[in-house]
This record gives sequence, structure tokens and C-alpha cells, in this order.
Amino acid sequence: PTPIPIFFILTLLSVLSSSSPSPTSSSGGDTDLATLLAFKAQLADPLRVLAGSIPPELGRLHRLKYLRLSGNSLSSIMPTALGNLTRLEFLGLDLNQLSGQIPPELLLHMHNLRKINLFGNDLSGQISPYLFNNTPSLSYISFGNNSLSGPIPHTIASLPMLQVLNLQVNQLSGLVPQALYNMSRLQIFALAANGNLSGIFPTNQSFSLPMLQFFSLFRNSFTGRFPSGLASCQYLKVISLSRNSFVDAVPTWLAKLSHLEKLSLGFNSLVGSIPATLGNLTSLAALELSNGNLEGEIPQELGLMQKLSYLHLGYNQFTGSIPGTFEKLKSLASLDLSFNNLSGSIPKFLANFTYLTILNLSFNKLEGQIPEGGVFSNLTVQSLIGNAGLCGAPRLRFSPCLDRSPSTAIHLPLFLLPTLILAVVAIAICVYLWLKKKIKKEGYNASLNPTSVIGHEIISYRELIHATNNFSEHNILGSGSFGKVYKGLLSSGLVVAIKVLDMQLEQAIQSFDIECRVLRMTRHRNLIKVLNTCSTHDFRALVLEYMPNGSLETLLHYSQSTQHLGFLERLGIMLDVSMAIEYLHHDHYELILHCDLKPSNVLFDEEMTAHVADFGIARLLLEDNSMVSVSMP
Repeated sequence: PTPIPIFFILTLLSVLSSSSPSPTSSSGGDTDLATLLAFKAQLADPLRVLAGSIPPELGRLHRLKYLRLSGNSLSSIMPTALGNLTRLEFLGLDLNQLSGQIPPELLLHMHNLRKINLFGNDLSGQISPYLFNNTPSLSYISFGNNSLSGPIPHTIASLPMLQVLNLQVNQLSGLVPQALYNMSRLQIFALAANGNLSGIFPTNQSFSLPMLQFFSLFRNSFTGRFPSGLASCQYLKVISLSRNSFVDAVPTWLAKLSHLEKLSLGFNSLVGSIPATLGNLTSLAALELSNGNLEGEIPQELGLMQKLSYLHLGYNQFTGSIPGTFEKLKSLASLDLSFNNLSGSIPKFLANFTYLTILNLSFNKLEGQIPEGGVFSNLTVQSLIGNAGLCGAPRLRFSPCLDRSPSTAIHLPLFLLPTLILAVVAIAICVYLWLKKKIKKEGYNASLNPTSVIGHEIISYRELIHATNNFSEHNILGSGSFGKVYKGLLSSGLVVAIKVLDMQLEQAIQSFDIECRVLRMTRHRNLIKVLNTCSTHDFRALVLEYMPNGSLETLLHYSQSTQHLGFLERLGIMLDVSMAIEYLHHDHYELILHCDLKPSNVLFDEEMTAHVADFGIARLLLEDNSMVSVSMP
């Protein structure tokens, strides 16, 4: 809303001064006129926005029904004298710079109040549990974008006319009163970005919000499953539940919500695959399922959502190709499929999307020619990095694609064909025998190695607590600049090393995502493996292979070591380490520099095979020769 200019007050002055009050009302009119004249006298610049504090004298306007001072520069605390406006029906003080606590007695005598808007100020402190005791007609509460703290008052649930409840972007905490989920007129339910709100959702019989259109609990601490009571909210347009700690599949009942326009469930522990029935949501404009644990192929049915402009499915485990039905999504403006296991080529139709300006396909298994034109004309290498099979796009420094046209085919002399055929057959036989032997050996090793399946399971915070005896000091294997490493025993019987990051360190928090990305790219027998991760809003941990024979430093410098390192053993360790470094420098599709190679960062498994670990100050060399620091265990 635009600021309220001073001529609004001048208009009130002219109305009050020009009217002919009756003998019974002249006293009230004179009081109102005197109050407004006093308010006018405080204004330094009557042609601009209101500034300074709200004068307590406004509380003398006992006949006032509508007070809106939105979008000004009013500051200081709210005067308790406003509580004297007993006939007030609308109070709008939003988008100012008001501070302090909301006076507990502010609404005590406002029995006729229908709307109160304090959005976008600097209000703090708790909301009084008695603030709404005498406001039976209240239909609109907007306290969002302040710094309010404490619990949500239970008395809000007793307001029978309430249609809008906006308490988002504050610092509210505690359990959300269950009675709030049973309000027959509520249309807007906005509690997003408070951080510490939680609670249990009632059963379907007790969950009744028949008029609900907007439901947002984004960035809080809710756990358990998604509230299935939303399935009966037929008018729902927005569901935003991302960045909580829900553990659930993408619900199939979502397909019943035909009016849904935005669905955001990402940054939770999502399991399973995307149900094909989600394609029934033909009114959907935004779908966000990022940073879950979803798997399987992306359903072709998503191509039915032709109004979709925002589709983010990054940081999952999707396989298969990018659906061809996406060609129908011509309204797409932002598409993120990064950090999955998608294969095949990049569809050329993406270059024809007029509105597509954001595209991220990085860290998949895509291959073939990079399309030209459209969004690809302005992409950077970061949008496609991590796809070793892509070619073309010289501007992004990808390798040129090989020309396989018939006109450039090599014609061999006929007398060389028999020799070539025999050579190919001989090589094929050798490769077959070698692979057969290797597969047999690896299959046997995999059957004995429980780490081959741990990466497909979900590791919960509760299991990590149990595995480490509540992160006991006796389980500590070591500590570093970003956290501590504990020895843990999982419920499956597997012994692991658990690196817990110190969330008080900004560098540790920022490095977690990159840490997971780079480790996900590397696969080598002489590099430490990440078996799984555990991530919540206030906890980050990496589950690593446990190396029972310690480090090279221990073997070299501590007399209590039982291992004797002869010449051949030392040579074997050197070969193991050199092969790991050669892989990082030359065999991996992106150059990774360790930067901190030393004996304490070389660890040994049961068979005394060396593993390079602790990439704490490693660097990833991008194709444009820029250096990106990463933090790795």
C-alpha cells in the first residue's frame, strides 16, 4: 500500500469543522477536532509521509471506526491510548518502523474490530495470551514480518469469524494449538519462516478447514507425515511445507486438489517416487520437490501441467531421461534437475521455450550435443557441469562433438578387414574373460560388504544418537576445524565413522552441500567413501567408512603400533596413495586438488589398503580455470 499523505487528516479536519453538530454531539466533535488539530501541529512536512511516533492523543477519537496509517515512517512504540478507540473496526499500522511489544490491553475494548494489520514493523516480545479475548468480530490478523517471539496464543482459535491469520517471518516457537486446524472460515494460514514452530497434526476427523486456500508452514520444525487432513480442503491453492523435518512420500491425495497452484514439499526427508497422479494438477504453476530422497523416473504425466512455470526437482536420485512430455511445458521459466542420475541427451525443445531463463542440469549423466539458442545462449558452465558425456558449446569449453556423418567415414582397404576383424574378436575375448573374473570377485566382495547397501537407506538423527551412545566422548575418533568424528555402530551391525559438523561455524554450514557434491562425484578404491548423510535444520553429519587400522602417521611414529612396515608394505602404500591422487588429477572429469596430503590423512582398512581422506582444504578446478574451495571429510 502507498503511504497515507497528510491531506487525509486535513480532510477529516475540514469535515469536522464544516459540520453543524447537534447539542448532544458537539462536545464529541470538538474533542475530535482538537485532537486532529494537535496531530497536525506535530507534522514537520504536511506534504510527505508521516514520521515520528503515533501521538497518544489519537486515542481521544472515540467515534473513529477506520484508522489506516500504512506505509509511512512511524516509529517508537504503539501507544496504549489507541485502546480507547472502542468503535474501531479497522486498524492498519503496517509497513512502518514501530517497535516494542504489542500492548496487551490494546484490543481489550475494541469489540467491533474486524481487521488488524501490523505487518512489516519491528515489533518484538510475546503476543499476550489475552490480546484477542474481546474481539469476537475479528476476521483478519496480520502480524507477519516482525520479530515477535513466544507461543501462538490459544485464544486465536476461539475467533469464530477469522478468515486470515498471518504470523509468518517472526521468531515464534512452541506447539501450534491444534484448535487452529478446526476453523470453519479460515482461508489464509501463514506461519512460515518462524524456525521453531512444531506440533502434531490432528486426525482427519478433527482437521477441518473447509474454506482454506493458502497453507504455509515453510521453514519450521514440524516432523512426522504431511497433514492428510488437507485432502478435504477443496479450495486450496497454495501448500508450502518445505524446509521442515517431515518424513513421508509425496502424498497421492494431492491429486484431488484441482485448484492447487503452488506445491512446495522440498528440503524434507521425502521417500519413494513422484506419483503419476500428480499430473492431474493441471492448474499447478509451481512445483518444488528439491533436496529430498526421491528416486525412480520422473513421470511423463508431469507434462500435463501446462501452466507450470517453476519446476525444481534437484538433489534427488531420479534416473532415466528427461521426459519428452516436457515439450508441452511452454510456460516454464525456471527448471532445476541438478544432482540426480538422469541420463540420455538434453532435449532440444528446451531451446524453444520463450520464458525459460533459469536452467540447471548439472551433475547428472547426460550426454550428447548441447542444444543451441534460447536459454542455452546465456548459460554458464555451472548449469551443465558434472555431465562428462556432453559435447559442443565451445563457449562453455566442452569438447567438440565427433562428426559421424557418412561423408566423413573412413574407408578401409578390403585387405585390412580380415586382420581388423580378428583383432576385434581377440580383444573382445580378452575383455570378456577379464570382466568375468572381475565381476565374480566384486560380487563376492559385495556380498560380504554391508556398505554396498547402506547408501540406499535413510540414516536418521535418532539412529546416529543410538550408534554413538549419544555422541559419547568415548566414541570420538578425532576432531578437526569443522567438527568431530565419532565411531558408531548402526542397527544393521555396520561400524562406521560419523563426522558431525559444528553448526556454529559458518564455514562448516556453507561447506556441507559442496562437500556432498564432490564426494558424490568421486569413485575410487583408494578414496574414503561417504556412505550416507544426515541433515536437518540444525544438524549436519556425514557417515563414512570406518578405517580400523588407523593412519599412516600412527604406524610411522608411535611405538605401540603392532604393524611392521617393511619395504614392500611402504611401496604398496605409496602406490595406493599415488593412484588416488592420479585419479583426482587426471582420470576424474574435473581436476580436484587435495592441498593437505600428509600421513595423518592416509587411513587403512582391515586389509591395510590405504585410503586418502580429509579433503578439508581441497580445491575443485572448473573448466574455466577458476578455483572453488570445498570442504570434504
